[in-house]
Amino acid sequence: MRTVYMINKSGYEPFIDFLKGLCILSVIWEHGMPFLRETLFYFWGKMAVPLFLVIQCFHVFKKDSISYPSFSKLYKRILQPFLLVSFLILIIKYVLGDFSLSDDSFWLKALKSGGWGPGCYFPWIYIQFAILAPVIYRLLQGKSNKFQFLSILLGSIVIELAFTYMGGEEWLWRILVIRYLFLMAISFFLCKSNIRLTKANIVFSIIGIIFIALFEYLDFSFTPLFFDSARNWRSTHWVCFLYLFLLIFVIRIGYEKSSGFMKATISYLGKASFEIFLVQMIVFSTIGEHVAEIIDGLGLHGVLGLFYYLAIWVLCLGLGVLVYRLKRKSIIVNN
Repeated sequence: MRTVYMINKSGYEPFIDFLKGLCILSVIWEHGMPFLRETLFYFWGKMAVPLFLVIQCFHVFKKDSISYPSFSKLYKRILQPFLLVSFLILIIKYVLGDFSLSDDSFWLKALKSGGWGPGCYFPWIYIQFAILAPVIYRLLQGKSNKFQFLSILLGSIVIELAFTYMGGEEWLWRILVIRYLFLMAISFFLCKSNIRLTKANIVFSIIGIIFIALFEYLDFSFTPLFFDSARNWRSTHWVCFLYLFLLIFVIRIGYEKSSGFMKATISYLGKASFEIFLVQMIVFSTIGEHVAEIIDGLGLHGVLGLFYYLAIWVLCLGLGVLVYRLKRKSIIVNN
């Protein structure tokens, strides 16, 4: 069996877009589909956000010269569209009567959550990661693989212990990048060793799988070694990320065996992943939320329920791709 897949570090790597495509499909699945535990989602889909961040770091670490991010570019590419979508969600929710302007709890919840809509914390994590990644790289540049791995591992352990003993709150754990620090070790590995399956990686991945099962299915907490977060974040501890060594390798095998049409389709969704992400925020937090409540209230989980889930996918993917195409067309015209 082939154990190494090379990654193009100097130019365009099509597998990255394919990986992003699978990740955005997993994000929609998590936010819109039922029976996550029953479908073992935590083993095949919950790693979507960590994988997005690994990809982000990979693009930083693969360069010969590391530069700090342009805040104007971060604002234009990430923050500006996110704020526009957040404002649109706010208007729709107000029209639907979901809140009043004097509702302090509504505004406080939004402040702690980072906005409105599922995944609204991600742009803030992305920006923090963009700032932190070059700093970590410069600190560890020129060091051995083992030193880099152990340094980030130790940092991740200290962060979880400190957050626990300092009485850190759930909402803060959700919106801070510190819980994703270990992903930088994964990115270092990809940049230096490509997608490689070794005995060590297999052992690491088995450990990650075991801890995902313990956290998500057996309700272990292991506090204070791991911050005792709510169910949504229990598989985002550093030890669970060890599973990514195997998961990325398996996805690469799937990529190699996929048809040209499948590769092209999923990769295109990967290119439009941020636009799809923004659209799903709108869909799930406004209309989708109300329709789901009606279906649950009336007990309509047959054909109408299936229609709802189908409509969710069509809206999120269709509108997301449309926004991406319009954005690309606008860039081409302006240039």
